[in-house]
Amino acid sequence: MAYIKKKKIKGRIYYYLAESYRKGGKVKTRTLRYLGTEPPDKILSGLSSSRMRKKMELTRIEKEVQMELQGLFGGHISFRGPEKPNITG
Repeated sequence: MAYIKKKKIKGRIYYYLAESYRKGGKVKTRTLRYLGTEPPDKILSGLSSSRMRKKMELTRIEKEVQMELQGLFGGHISFRGPEKPNITG
């Protein structure tokens, strides 16, 4: 399940899109995307919920592919290619 995580670092507040998942019977958290320093209501105000779901699904798929590639080839694999598609909702 995805959610917005708030971190306070050196007195400044930063927002991240994060997700919980299970690995080995334990609940883990991974950061999906940095959202900036604006409060979440301002971040999400221009996005419809379906557009946000599409973006989150795309991010989840990218992470799964990256983990699969790491398992196959070992080491760190990063996506360096064409820009992500522009999703319109």
